[in-house]
Amino acid sequence: RGQLGESDRCFTLVLEAKGDQLTVWFNGEKTADANDAAFKSGQIALQASNKAPVWLRKVQVKSLD
Repeated sequence: RGQLGESDRCFTLVLEAKGDQLTVWFNGEKTADANDAAFKSGQIALQASNKAPVWLRKVQVKSLD
């Protein structure tokens, strides 16, 4: 199972935002579930925190309506 920070590992990350409900799954396991009205709407950004190359595959943005 991949761990965040392992540069040679691929992993699946799913973020679901429904209104103020935010849920995150890492490799199919729910890792976060929170409500935060500050993020009810807004922009989406992808960011890496180190200088290593980052490869993204199959990035999807879907409407939940």
